[in-house]
Amino acid sequence: MSNSDVLDAFVAATAARDGDRADPLQRQLEDSQLDADERDIAVRCLTEAAQAWRDALNADNHAELIDTGTRAFMELEFAGDIVVDAPTEQLKQNLLETLAIASDRLGPMPGGALGHFKAPEATPQIVEEVQPSTQDLVEMAQAAGETVGIAAALGHIDSVAVLRRIVGPSDANATR
Repeated sequence: MSNSDVLDAFVAATAARDGDRADPLQRQLEDSQLDADERDIAVRCLTEAAQAWRDALNADNHAELIDTGTRAFMELEFAGDIVVDAPTEQLKQNLLETLAIASDRLGPMPGGALGHFKAPEATPQIVEEVQPSTQDLVEMAQAAGETVGIAAALGHIDSVAVLRRIVGPSDANATR
């Protein structure tokens, strides 16, 4: 266990899907001294889940930091149109569910919505900004952990290396 509910949820979900690496994941978690807030940890987990998807596709480009609902929505759009084989379809579906949660709750707008203009005669509608609760961040990290665990079980990534990147310095997460 760490001092982060978000990180604990990520590791538990990853280990549940990548059972062969459960013990090394737990040891890495226990050896980690992460000094970041829960939102930052969730952002790192989400970004690594998107990167796991790209690694499964052998994509040459890296996932951008998923720190807003809009970025989560953009990544969801990227992943949604790609056709994959049956084993990778489970990974894709899990990632899409993860990104849907993030796009809706990560903020600043729900659903990753972008602002737009309305005709002057239209009734003004105000979209309230959203801030994720701790429970939202835990749910996002858990879903991201499942995605990473599936990618690792399929042999696309090393889940312990992913965890090392998450608990490493934040500047290491911006560019792999």
